[in-house]
This record gives sequence, structure tokens and C-alpha cells, in this order.
Amino acid sequence: MLRSGIRVAVWAASARCIVLGVSCACAVLLPSYDKSDDDNRDCVVPESATEQWLHTSLRGLGHWDGVFFREIALHGYHHEQFFAFFPLYPWLVRGLAGAFSCLSECLSVLVAGVLLSNLSFILSCVVLHALLIQMEADRSIVLLASLLYTINPASIFMSACYSESIFALCTFAGVLCFLKKKCFLGCLCFMLAATARANGILLAAFPLVNMLVRVARSPRAASFSLYLSAAVEGAAQIAVVAVPMVVFQAGAHNAFCRGGSDPTPDTEMPSWCRSSLPLIYPYVQSKYWNIGLLHYFTLPQIPNFVLASPMVAVAGLVICDQTRRLQTPSWPDAEKMQGLWTAEFVMTLLLGAMTLLAVLAMHVQVVTRFICSSSPVLYLGVARWAGRRANSRKFLYDCAVIYFVTYALVGSVLFSLFYPWT
Repeated sequence: MLRSGIRVAVWAASARCIVLGVSCACAVLLPSYDKSDDDNRDCVVPESATEQWLHTSLRGLGHWDGVFFREIALHGYHHEQFFAFFPLYPWLVRGLAGAFSCLSECLSVLVAGVLLSNLSFILSCVVLHALLIQMEADRSIVLLASLLYTINPASIFMSACYSESIFALCTFAGVLCFLKKKCFLGCLCFMLAATARANGILLAAFPLVNMLVRVARSPRAASFSLYLSAAVEGAAQIAVVAVPMVVFQAGAHNAFCRGGSDPTPDTEMPSWCRSSLPLIYPYVQSKYWNIGLLHYFTLPQIPNFVLASPMVAVAGLVICDQTRRLQTPSWPDAEKMQGLWTAEFVMTLLLGAMTLLAVLAMHVQVVTRFICSSSPVLYLGVARWAGRRANSRKFLYDCAVIYFVTYALVGSVLFSLFYPWT
């Protein structure tokens, strides 16, 4: 296991070197499509030759949402729009930037963001490998699934100033803990994931389903106290995962609805404060990004649906395979198999829920990084295709690999040049 884990870490580091090399080469050699957000506000181009070279090389990794994350790391949540981005990643970036005090403040944040994302990705590969060993007996499939993750189609987002890598690390670690019966530790990992991204709240499905399975499998003669104990323990674990969302929304409510620390000059209370459920996150997503049920179903967005279609197709096929696999009657034979069945059931359920959510109520092109950073079963499902005797599944595996590599490379180029690859 140790040797294969080291191999996975080497693969992951090699993949990051390729992605970083492509991004830096594009940033240095080719002009950006849009230079309007190359730098955060109040940031100036460094004067020294070394800092200028570093800034030019890495600026392609700070585009799109990276601008918001860097701004939060520099100045905090000084505008309501920033509450679309959860705080764990910018907090860590801010702390790590102190190690680069020899650089300008803005450049130190950029360097810290890139370093944090790439180190988190390498660690997430190692954790994913350990997780897959718990789920699959065939070590060749485990290695193949781990390799697929290192070249996943959202690769550029795992190296850029985005929260995907740290989210993946926390998510995979939490699932691994659940498989090893360390449920509370797993919930702490899920809590960190929910502090990194809003969809981390969906990970509460693990303690919820685990609680329901425990209750369902309790002996019929079990006492009421046994049921109550399982319910209380499950509710406590769910609450742990939900804490970041609640605290984040409460902080925004205090800042904008009660005047606690609202830095904006407007005295009028925002409309979301008067809602029956005053949550800032869905409000800013709708106001600034037009996020909502079927909002993206318009003719101009057809290219984005085409862009997202390979990931939707791969996820759909994996869900179908997993559904058939979970219906196999031999699953409940042992306690370990029961725990594994529960984990695979939840992962499959979440994969389906996130796919539907991304297609119906989000910017559909985001589905690629949305799923790639959160679904271990996706890579395991694709890797299992390679071992199938059916030619159709081997053909699907070949297509999936071509898709993974193509999107990883093309995305690294287009994202770094500030083309609309989000």
C-alpha cells in the first residue's frame, strides 16, 4: 500500500507540473483574451525583475473565481457578492501568504494560493488512493482510478486559485474515515469541506444515511434507548457538518441586516434580509450569476450544455452501473460489506444529486469541476470499465480517457488565457 501510495503521489506531482507548465507557458507567450481582471484592485505590477517574472508566469492561475478568492484573502468580505465564496480557502491562503513576506502582498497571495491548491491536490490523490483500497479489492483498478483523478478534466481548477483541491481533500478524508468507522472524525472533515464550498453541506447525507441504516438494522426487540441513541448521535453528526453554513449565513445577516459590520455606504437594508428565510448565499448567486432553477435553459447557453455533456454522460453511466452493483443480493453478507454498501450508496446518491443540481439550477459548465472534486465513485466507476469483458464498456473507457486528457489540456490553455472556461 505504501509503495502504491508513493506512486500515486508521484503521478499527482507530475500531472501538476504539466498543468502548471502549460499554464505558465500560455501566460508568458500568449496574450490574454480579457485583461480586465488580471490583477485585483489596489494591486500593482511588481517592480523587481524576479517579481515581474513570477507575476507574469502565475497570473493565468488567478483568473475567474480566483480574483474573488484573492480579494477575500487580501481584504476580507467587504462586499455582499463575496459571500458566494466560502472562507476556508482564502483563510488558508492568507495564512500561508505570510511565508512569502519578501514578495509584494498581492503576489504573495497569488503564490500562496497556487501552492496551497497544488499541495492539497497531491494530498487528495494519496487520500483518494487509500479510500479506493477500502472500496475495491482489485489493486490494478484502484491504481487506474487514482491515475484518472490525476488527469481529471477539471485539472486546471485543481492548480489555480480555486477551492476545489482543498474541498476534494477534506471530502475524500471524510469518506475514508466513515469507511473505517471513525464517523465523528469523518464529520469533522466534512465540516471543513463545508467551510470550503457550499455543496459541502450535502455531505451531511453520510451521517444521515448511516443513522437510518443503523436504526433499520437494529433488532426488532431493541429498546427505545438504542433507537434514541442512534438518532441523537446521527443528529449531532449532521449538526457538525451544517455548522459552517449556519455560521457563515449568520455572520452575513449580522453584517448586512443588523448593521454589525456592514462596510457599504448604503443604509437601506438588502431585500434578502426581509425574506422569511434570510440567506445571503442564494441571493447573491441569483443576483450576480443568475443562478436558479432552469435559468440557464436558453438558446445562447447551448454551447455550455455541449461543453458539459461529456461529464453528464460519464456521470450518468457510472450512476447506472452503481445502481446495478448496489442491487446485488450478496452485499449484506458481512458487517464490513454493509458499511461499504452504505458509503457507495451515499456516494452514488450524491453523484446523481450534484449532476441534476448542476444541470437544472447552476451554470451547467461548472458540472465538470463540481463533480470531479467531490465524487470518488466517478473515478472508480470509469476504472472498472477497463476491466469489463464487454467491448462496449472498454470503448466507453477509451472515450472517457480521451475526454479526461483533452479537457485537462485544453482547459489549462483556455483558462490561463482568460477565455470562458469555468
